[in-house]
Formats: sequence, C-alpha cells, structure tokens
Amino acid sequence: MLTRLHIHHFAIVDQLTLSFEKGMTVITGETGAGKSIIIDALSLLLGKPASDQLIKAGFDSAWVEATFYVDSPDQYPDLVPFQDHDSQPMESPSEFTFFRQISRNKTNRARINGQTVTLRQLKKGIAPLLYIVGQHHAMDIAKPDKHLQLIDSISTLKDTTSYTTFIEKFNRYNTLKTTLTQGKMGRPQLQQERDFIRFQLDDLTPHHFTVEEEDHLKDQRQSFKNRTQAINYLGSVKHKLTTAHDLLIDLTTDLSKGAVPAPTTVIDSISEGLNQLEPPLIWCDETYRSYDALSALTIDDIESRLDLLFRYKTKYHVNHTRDLVSKVDELTKRDAELTRFLEDSEQLQEQVQQYLDECLHAARALHDIRKETAKKFAKQLVKDCLNLQFSHCDIQLNVLFDKDTLSHTGADRIAWLISTNKGLPVGPLSQVASGGELSRLMLAIESNIACHDPNLTMVFDEVDTGVGGLTARAIGDYLATISTHKQVLCITHLPQIAQHANHHLTIEKYETETSTNVKVTTLLDNQRPAEIKRMVGGDAIATILK
Repeated sequence: MLTRLHIHHFAIVDQLTLSFEKGMTVITGETGAGKSIIIDALSLLLGKPASDQLIKAGFDSAWVEATFYVDSPDQYPDLVPFQDHDSQPMESPSEFTFFRQISRNKTNRARINGQTVTLRQLKKGIAPLLYIVGQHHAMDIAKPDKHLQLIDSISTLKDTTSYTTFIEKFNRYNTLKTTLTQGKMGRPQLQQERDFIRFQLDDLTPHHFTVEEEDHLKDQRQSFKNRTQAINYLGSVKHKLTTAHDLLIDLTTDLSKGAVPAPTTVIDSISEGLNQLEPPLIWCDETYRSYDALSALTIDDIESRLDLLFRYKTKYHVNHTRDLVSKVDELTKRDAELTRFLEDSEQLQEQVQQYLDECLHAARALHDIRKETAKKFAKQLVKDCLNLQFSHCDIQLNVLFDKDTLSHTGADRIAWLISTNKGLPVGPLSQVASGGELSRLMLAIESNIACHDPNLTMVFDEVDTGVGGLTARAIGDYLATISTHKQVLCITHLPQIAQHANHHLTIEKYETETSTNVKVTTLLDNQRPAEIKRMVGGDAIATILK
C-alpha cells in the first residue's frame, strides 16, 4: 500500500508531499490543474524515460520518492535484500521507500530504502506494488496481438513447467530448422565456407601455436638482453656458494678429527648448514646454465618466432597466441559441423520432423492451459461487464490451435468475439465495442489481472473517458468494490465516481510573480460536498447526487 509520495522540483511542482490511506482515494481538479503530474511522478519510479522537461524550470534536478507499506515482504524476492532484518522479521509488514532523481547533466540516481540501485532494480522492486491503468489501455485491448499476451498474463503461463518445456523444444527445433533451411538455400555457399575454413586451418596448424608461447618467448628475449650481466652475477654467486660449501665440509672434517672432538650437536648444526646450501646451489647452477645456453643463434630463433606470431596475430585480427589457439579450435569445430551437415542432410531432415512433432505436442499443452483460462476469464468478464452497466454482454474468447503459425509463443491465436446488444450475434471486439464499452471492459480486465495481490496499489488515470450517468456510477461502485481488498487511487472528472471514495484529494494550480505551482488539499468529510458541487457544475445536480 502506498503511504506517502514526495515530489521535488518536478514539472511545475516545487515541493509536494501526499499521504494516502487504505481504500479508495480520488484525486479531482479542473482540467489542466496538474493531476497528471502525480501519474508522471509514479511512472518515473516505474522506469519511465526521463527528460529535462520533467525538471522544473530554474532547477538542475528533480526527484520523486514513494513509500509503501508491504505485508509479508518475503514473497517479493527483489525486495528481500533491502529489508531491515534487524528491526523487523521477514514475516512482519515492512516499509520500502523508492527514490529516483533525474538531472539535466544526466547524472541520475535510484535508491531502495537508502541503498543505491540500478534503474532496472528499482523497476523490478516497485513493479509488484504499483500498477497504473491509463486511458490508452482501452485501445490496446482491441488489438488482436494483445489478446494472447492477456491470456498468458492471467494464466501466469510463463511460470509453468509446460512453458519451459515448450521453449526448450522450440529452440531446439528452430535452430535445426534454420540450419537445414540455410543448407537448402545455399549449399554451394556452405561448401565454399568449408573450403575457406580448411584453407585457414592449413595455414595455421603447421605452426603448432600454443597458449603461453608468446609470453614464454618474450621472457626468453628479455633474459638474453640481460645475459652478460646475469652470467657474471650468477658466476660470482655460484663461486661464493661453492666456497662456503667447501669450507663447511673442511670444517666438519677438522672438528671430527681435532685434538678436542666437537659434540654431535655442533657437527649436526654444520651439516644442517650444508643441507641449506644445496637449494641455492642448484638454483644458481640451473639459472646460470639457462643464461649460458642463450646464444646469438638462439635469440635469432626467438625473434623469428615472435615475428611470425606478430604476422599471424595481425592476419587473423587477434591479440595473443591464446587467441590463435582458440581460432584453430573454432575453425576445427565449424569444419566438423559443416561436414556433418553436408554429408547427413537427409538424416537432419528426419530429425527436424521429429523435433517439430515434439514441439507441437508441447504447444498443445500451452493450448490446453490457455483454453481453460480463456473460458473462465470470459465468464468472469461477462459478470463484471454486467456490473458495469452493460445491458447485455456475450463474450467468447476462442483459443484456436494452428500448427502453421508455430512460433516462440506456441501455435495459438485468440479470436475475441463480443456482443453488447441483445439479439445481435457476436463479432470481433475491435468492430463491435464502442469507446465507452472498451473503457469499461478494460477496467474489468485490468482489475482481474491485478486481483491476486493485496499489496498492489492500483492507479486509474481517467479511465471514465467516454462514460457518464448511471454507467459512471456503476464504475464508481466497481472501483469501490476493488478497494475493499486493495488500495485504489483514481483520477477522475466525474462526481458519480468521486462520491464512492473513502478519501478525497483536490489539486489546483496557482501562480506567483515568478512561477507556477500546484497545491493538493485533503478534503474533510464536510468539505467534500462542495467539491462534488463544483464537479457537477451546480447546486441542483449536486442535490440529486446526495
């Protein structure tokens, strides 16, 4: 539930803080008073693209902050990381504050409960808590391509194992089909591709490039540059180590045969010193021999090999010998694929048919889910539409299976037929329903989609367009019913809707000497009749509404 909205330097707003309660809240005001600013501010938190026009003139940035009271936050995985676990256990209600700042220099910021997040994280976090239904939604439901999306959304199809299975089988089928189609359409081109790959392999493989070869050669070249100095240094160190080693051996002999025999502990200490000299002597000897082996002939070989590596890296547009090795691996793999395809196209054709059959079988499972969902949803829509002052309503959501239309969504198309006049046959939704009927139908659809989550705040932006009279009153009744199990915010021009609200906010625009601003007033119960009177335009109609 939305509890607080703060808007700062946004559009024509300087500073605005709104508090919200449970139930249904209406926001009213004259046309152009600034009601849409609230929608724009909430849309910004939902990820709406930002522009400088949203920042109030004379300021460099604007920000919006909304606080939600969330019951059982553990059911929202995208919010769990931002909960204060120390002060509130996971199963208790929690507050979550969503913040987004936009600026003219494009330095935008987003936060959840004070933690900096990406815009994507902000959108994912607030999406389960806020849903805006705008006027354009009514036109969207008349578009055939939206009908399948609607049924899938209601059935939560993408969360089912049937959908996962279908996607796996479709991707496998589509990949193989694409490969086979490419072969039929361009077998000579594939043969030409394989010939070129083999030419490249013949060019690369004789050189036996290895992953770490380049680094090793560069190390050897650097060693050669230091060869003389290193040999002199190592010779000196080796001489000193050898001298020390020989002295310790002589000392051991003297102590063991001297006039005063040395204790065993002394002899053992000297022997330990001899043992400790062995590793430095071995290292020094091996390193000395490695430098000594670097002759002028060897360095010529190193430079020649490095030059070859450079030429091949340039030729194949790579940066390192490990990339050349990867190139050889990729070419070898592609050569095998093309060879297998060119030699086994008939077998592949049989495999494609097998994959297609499996894919269509999986698509049938999606069809069954959609068919059952559409049947129940159509029945519920008829009931809701009658409550929304449809004198007659017959809705048929026919899910038609057509294997020739197989795609990543399945093999279904939706034929949405409706009749809103008794005695007339059903016809396509886009051709039969009027603008006012589409608005009410959209209201019923959106409320059904969002009915499952009590934490969701639904915002209706002038969804009463094209209706009036008793129909408007029915819409008000419908919104009030929705508000008994979730929070509803409604921007409206109709008093028939406003009178059903539990809470009433009015918004008005005012001017100062230097700027324009807006003011929002929370009406008390004894102040609401005056606003209703203003909305109907006179005392007589206002009296009737009472």
